[in-house]
Amino acid sequence: MIQFLLHNTIDKLKWDTCVANSLHPEVYAYSWYLDAVSPGWCALVKNDYEYVMPLPVKRMYGFTYIVQPPFCQKLGIFSCQPLTAEIISDFTKHSKRYFSIRYSSYHSLLFSRVKEEPNYVIDLSQEYAGIKAKFNKNCVRNCKKAQTVIQRIEAISPDNFLNFFRNTLIYSIPKSYLLSMAHLVQVIHKKDMLHCLAAYSGDNIVAAVAFIVTETKVYYFLAGSNEEGKDKKAMFFLVQSCIESYAGTSKQLDFEGSKIPGVAQFYKGFGAVNEPYFFSEYTKIPFLHKII
Repeated sequence: MIQFLLHNTIDKLKWDTCVANSLHPEVYAYSWYLDAVSPGWCALVKNDYEYVMPLPVKRMYGFTYIVQPPFCQKLGIFSCQPLTAEIISDFTKHSKRYFSIRYSSYHSLLFSRVKEEPNYVIDLSQEYAGIKAKFNKNCVRNCKKAQTVIQRIEAISPDNFLNFFRNTLIYSIPKSYLLSMAHLVQVIHKKDMLHCLAAYSGDNIVAAVAFIVTETKVYYFLAGSNEEGKDKKAMFFLVQSCIESYAGTSKQLDFEGSKIPGVAQFYKGFGAVNEPYFFSEYTKIPFLHKII
């Protein structure tokens, strides 16, 4: 039996246990992460948390709808049991009680209007030499260049990372979005799952990246370079350093995208392969959906 649960009735210990033991554990689905990106989120739960599906619910103009939260690449149904077509159909029927749904998932059968989105990953279970052998020539060349001109790479605090990241933004971002990002970074840091690295030229940071580290994945979460860092290919050195640190583990490096050709090429240069996810939409009244 599938139950709809309001936020204050969700057993978060059972929820997080289900997500952690699921066949596709994602950091975005943990209760503490959802609390940070979608306060008041609701849920669909089958049996005693055997299957769970987060619902990032919002309300506007009297309509209740589901929207993909920021910094939350994909959600979906989570369980240690395989997802059958029947299970997916049951959850989909319950979800369609909402006026509008915008949802991304690792599964392609949720809702309608499914679009495939790219996501590049690297299997870190091999030793570093085996992973490095898959770097393309351009990546190897840029890594070597960075190593000759970058003085050092070291861990930095979340505050130092955020200050540098904000200063390297090349486009305008709403203040509310930046505040949400800063809050999430601090939440992840308190969970001891944030790994911030910076590349230095002299005493100055020229590039920095924040990784989220879980039991199964290393997420390439946020990254920024100034002009000097771009010229010196510092981000290549930072990613190479991360791969070297986690090589030989059971983890996967997850780049979280991208459809931008240059960015995708950067990921593929390290031997990353595309494991797509799916973006789905459903709406009962298309005209009002566009207004919202």
